Amino acid sequence: MSTIREQIIEAVVATLNTGTPAGVPQCVRTQMAPTETAQLPALTCFPFREEIDPKPTGKWGPIIKRSLYLRFVAYATGQPADGAIDPILTWLATLGGQQFGGLALDTYEHELNWQYDEGNFQVAAVGLDFVIEYETLRGDATATQ
Repeated sequence: MSTIREQIIEAVVATLNTGTPAGVPQCVRTQMAPTETAQLPALTCFPFREEIDPKPTGKWGPIIKRSLYLRFVAYATGQPADGAIDPILTWLATLGGQQFGGLALDTYEHELNWQYDEGNFQVAAVGLDFVIEYETLRGDATATQ
């Protein structure tokens, strides 16, 4: 069985790829950058940090509270390139408050980072970080209780 972390990441990608609005690309897991401008707009998701806060109590034993930081990077080109990313950011914001079938306690936006390549391609990229809080058993990252 996969860890709760992996199940959450899979649920996030599935959520974003269900009912995706026109003009918003499908989310791809851990693709670090598009290789061709013809692939734009593009959206990728990958975990980049996890904070662990052990709690000494729990119904079935010690519970570990975890804060998983997922980074979404959206790439687009246009005039202005950053404006072309706005519909993607609006779609990503729908993840706020999600619990992914009870796997997560809460999901919220953490920060945005903008980057620009003003060379030949005039591509903008936005890194949007979400925090997903969840719990696992201390000795079993595949179980919550």
